[in-house]
Amino acid sequence: MKRSSLRTSGYPALLSLIGILVFVACSSSTPTATPVPPTATTASAAVTSAPPTATVFQVTIANFALPNITVPVGATVVWTNKDSTSHTVTSGRNGVFDGTGWNSDQVNSGQTFSRPFSQVGTFAYTCRIHPDLNATVTVTQSGTASSGAGSPGNIYNY
Repeated sequence: MKRSSLRTSGYPALLSLIGILVFVACSSSTPTATPVPPTATTASAAVTSAPPTATVFQVTIANFALPNITVPVGATVVWTNKDSTSHTVTSGRNGVFDGTGWNSDQVNSGQTFSRPFSQVGTFAYTCRIHPDLNATVTVTQSGTASSGAGSPGNIYNY
């Protein structure tokens, strides 16, 4: 009889000990992040806490012409081919890649090519298919652009 009473009296204590060990083991593990749903913020809080986004300049290739453009440092230029024939967007002059900049694949009608500009300077670009198409991208200090200065996240069209 003593044996069965020991079993029943020790069983709750054993369960308590297991529960404590599980709790300690779980509480000492590395915490994980729990997703928190977004909450509404005031307009001023959203502006001051939002991370900056890149300024995008959209350039249209049309009528067999490449435009000269000016963008602020950090901007991304997106060229869209609106001509009925293919072009390239290649750093260099007279249809020759200069070997130091960018060299797009063939950009067919309706397709785009984009490139970020992180250095101040003037960069010549050309079309390898049509060597008479030549222009420049002038990159200036932040906040200056030929289409007017704007805040980050704006899209400018040429």
